[in-house]
Amino acid sequence: MYPDNWIMWQIYNLSKIVQSIMILNIANVIKYVFYLFNAMLGYITWKDDKKKGTILASS
Repeated sequence: MYPDNWIMWQIYNLSKIVQSIMILNIANVIKYVFYLFNAMLGYITWKDDKKKGTILASS
C-alpha cells in the first residue's frame, strides 16, 4: 500500500519542511528531513525487491 502512494507522502514531507522552515521550527525540519531520507531508502529497497521478484507488483 505505501509504495503506491509514496510520491504523495514525499510531497507532504517537503511541504512540512517548508512550513517548518517558515515558522523556524528546527525540530520539525529535522524530523521531516529524517522521514524523507527514510522514505527514499525504503523506495530503493522496494524497487530492488521488485526487480528480484520478492514482492508482488501492485495492480
